[in-house]
Amino acid sequence: MNGEEFSVDMDEFFDLNFPKLGDFGHLVESSSLSEGSTLTPNEEQILFTYSCELSQLPKILEYFEVKEPDEFEFPFNIEIEYSSIYEEKWTVDYDDGMPKKI
Repeated sequence: MNGEEFSVDMDEFFDLNFPKLGDFGHLVESSSLSEGSTLTPNEEQILFTYSCELSQLPKILEYFEVKEPDEFEFPFNIEIEYSSIYEEKWTVDYDDGMPKKI
């Protein structure tokens, strides 16, 4: 957050940055890419899936200080830097979603 870097360990990220989020639901799926692992072209990698009861949504929005639910924006941007098998460096972020060569 605020330019900080974290490893791809979403459990740790949420525990450190949003400790009360576990009070409302839980991470169902969390990705962990190790160094040297590969993805095929066009393969998607889900970073995390968060699950909660619909009745908890107002509490979650309040926790993230969202006043207008229909104008909800993700409370942080995720940017991933990675290398191709040809050692080209790339970046992709949540807002844009399009990989860019560095």
